[in-house]
Amino acid sequence: MSPQERLLAALDRQPCDHVPFSPVLDGYFISSLPPEMKERHEVDVQYELSGHVILRLPVIRLNTALWLWGEFLNPADPPPNVEHKVGLENGQISHSVATPVGALTCRAHFAPESPFIPWITEYRIHTVEDVKTFQWLVEHTDFELTTKSIKRQQEIIGDRGLAVAIAPSSPLAQMICEDIGMETLTYLLADYPDEMNEMLSTFHAKQIEMWKVMVEAPTDIFVIHDNLSSTTTSRAQYRRYDRRYVNDYADIVHAAGKKLYTHWCGRLTALAADFDEARHDGIWEITPLPTGDADIPEARRTWAKHFTLKGGIDPTLFSGGTPAEMEAYVEELLTQMQPDLRGFILGSGDATPYGTPPESVLAAKAVAERFAVD
Repeated sequence: MSPQERLLAALDRQPCDHVPFSPVLDGYFISSLPPEMKERHEVDVQYELSGHVILRLPVIRLNTALWLWGEFLNPADPPPNVEHKVGLENGQISHSVATPVGALTCRAHFAPESPFIPWITEYRIHTVEDVKTFQWLVEHTDFELTTKSIKRQQEIIGDRGLAVAIAPSSPLAQMICEDIGMETLTYLLADYPDEMNEMLSTFHAKQIEMWKVMVEAPTDIFVIHDNLSSTTTSRAQYRRYDRRYVNDYADIVHAAGKKLYTHWCGRLTALAADFDEARHDGIWEITPLPTGDADIPEARRTWAKHFTLKGGIDPTLFSGGTPAEMEAYVEELLTQMQPDLRGFILGSGDATPYGTPPESVLAAKAVAERFAVD
């Protein structure tokens, strides 16, 4: 089987010649590689170390900075009454957006260990007035499908893996991770429930419009990076916001004959009783202790039995363990999961950390190749 066929078989719960292995080898990991490897194409590095390639790429372009990453910090052709400014202050990137109803400012920095993902040092929403400004920005955002990048990467990858579409986080998850932060969000939901729910509903409605466009992208697989965890989201919040929002997106994706997966890399056990009504197809980068709390064999027997899963390796083992320890860990994990290895892609719990020795990645790959999926 080709790597692409093996990955698709796993996502379809079909047998294949061996367990596919696809850790997240992105900027965290690649930035710590020796210069001769760092300069190579990401696809070649992924394929050499894991045997399978999965690249996640945006397929929609906005005219405002609703999302604080990549090109969205300074979008092209913003509305005429919206002004964006990006600057560098004391080693931090600052971004401000001015609208007719108010301005929002955030600050972030790029650490050497994370050269492509900004660490937010100042959220852009602090008050209920900021909430109203963000809602105005949502209402005045236009968008279009952009497929040049994903098509180009599909050509480069070939049968070595998949280029999949990365979609925006659902509204509450974005507020927690990027725009408000958990503490301020909690106070705003308690003190201004009407204004907050109006903003979140407006944002969700805009995302539904985006999803109806995104599903036209030339891929059958979509991934939402919601980073769900019971350490940041209560069961009540999950039911009211996260599950309902993601279910709506899943319905759109399924109507197009495609699949939706969530990047849920946190602690999930306390939320698991509410997963039965979740309609997406699987969980990617599922994470065991100590970062997450997923016991993969137990989850497969209980709350995760209707999901396909990707992940499973303790991320601290990647950076802090030896290749021999990695080999023993993966051997034990896959042995415990037998005979139910269908619907599983071995990978990193969240991203492969900065400083991970390539030899540890290769050790996991070697073990996965010894386990057939019947």
